[in-house]
Amino acid sequence: MRWNILKEKNFNAPELDDESLWVELGFQADIYAYFNHLNLDLQGKCKLITDLRDKIKSFKMKLQLFKVQLSTDNFANFPSVKIFSEALDSQLREKFIDSLTELLEEFNSRFSDLDLLSERFQFFTSPFTFDPMSPQLPVSAEELIDLQCDSAWDDAQKRIPINAFWIRLHKAKGFQIYVALLQASFVCLAQPTTVNVLFL
Repeated sequence: MRWNILKEKNFNAPELDDESLWVELGFQADIYAYFNHLNLDLQGKCKLITDLRDKIKSFKMKLQLFKVQLSTDNFANFPSVKIFSEALDSQLREKFIDSLTELLEEFNSRFSDLDLLSERFQFFTSPFTFDPMSPQLPVSAEELIDLQCDSAWDDAQKRIPINAFWIRLHKAKGFQIYVALLQASFVCLAQPTTVNVLFL
């Protein structure tokens, strides 16, 4: 068995002979590995809320994918479950799928505000393709049209990080576009010992 070392030490735990236990442990190990990866992705200096939104959105889509994969015995993203897949019966499979469903619902609930701000995030990350006629436009249509028709700023937006673009635009032209974004998002400018937050 996979716990031969424990047996050699005369560790008496007959319940560990239950293969279904190892399947469940494998499922937990795989899921927590994805949690750890997400946790690291959400950390770091100079993270924009749009960066965090993208990571959360990606993780939720992966949860949907995992549900489909498990329902068809596809263990491509569950290497630990695959090791013990012979012990995976229909009851355990449904249990895992239900767990993923609950996890997805929890993410949707906890991060619902990000969905409500999706159009403002789109404006922040892609101002040159945002529709000036949109009712969700956080600035005047005239200001946005002027910006979209300025080829120099269009080129700058393609060459530098989006947060640096907005700061440069605000300092150069005093546009109210950047000020309006202060109502919708935030930029974290992290130092080794301090974190400064601009609330948007």
